[in-house]
Amino acid sequence: MIYFVVFYMFDNQVATVCMPGKFAALCRKLTKDQRDIVEKIGLGKLLNIPSMPIQRMLVESLVEKFNAADRTFTIQGHVVSISPWDVYCILGLVDKGEKIEISRKQADRKWFSVYKQKGDTAITFKYLEERIPREADADHFARMFVLYAIGTILAPSSKGYVASSYLELVVNVSRIKNLNWARFTLVHLLDNLVEFKKNRRTGLAGNLALFQVWFFEHFQASGDGLDYALHQHPLIRNWNEDKVLKRARIQAIKKFGAEKVVMELELNESKVHTGNDNFYQDIGDDQYNEGMRYKKSENKDWNENVMFFNCTFGQ
Repeated sequence: MIYFVVFYMFDNQVATVCMPGKFAALCRKLTKDQRDIVEKIGLGKLLNIPSMPIQRMLVESLVEKFNAADRTFTIQGHVVSISPWDVYCILGLVDKGEKIEISRKQADRKWFSVYKQKGDTAITFKYLEERIPREADADHFARMFVLYAIGTILAPSSKGYVASSYLELVVNVSRIKNLNWARFTLVHLLDNLVEFKKNRRTGLAGNLALFQVWFFEHFQASGDGLDYALHQHPLIRNWNEDKVLKRARIQAIKKFGAEKVVMELELNESKVHTGNDNFYQDIGDDQYNEGMRYKKSENKDWNENVMFFNCTFGQ
């Protein structure tokens, strides 16, 4: 079953946008050679994203706990945040590399025409879904895959196409692996949360798959039958349709988010699939320190996490 979520504002309900089901369905169609290309450009961990439903009521509850001023969440008097370390644990994207900045200048018409269907006025998901699985040229495939990942997972919007402004990120294929995709998807999500809090008429876009799993892994519910210690990296791979729906049912019945709160995610090195002998080589010492030793980041955009246990949620 393919899941994508596009809810529009109605009767003060939160409008959310995310398409992990569409992305997972496309990934299942890729050949081994194509999957190898995705690994080569540094986005191989995204291939683990399952077809998971986004729980609108959960997202709505979390949005209500968001503090736009400092980009944190206040839950039962405790302040928590989504960190770059969380992004690594959940999606496998490393917080290093060139900062991604999108210019406002008009996209190169040459590349725009290459990746849109004749007669279309935008690079549509439908066309990318048709073309990507049968694309034989490695560079064309890499560019289209990244555009599709941006439009459906990393920086999704309610539109049925990916913005042409992202073309500048993929023209030089060798540059893709050097871009900081972890910070890109996290900042995009937080920016959209801020915008939504300021103007409830706008839909909530962003990486809601990351958002949802962040909650599941940090706020662990009793009775869900899951052994979180056995979860493999990236953590999102463990949340298929059945597990997400089971967790949602528990929350709906018990009306709380967690019996146990884990403020810093920990990874069992034996379950981290990086292709390296030591996964710390993959994430780097700075990010390990930030995530695991509670070292306060010098970057004012991020907030030090606070440890707490046994809190309720949604009251």
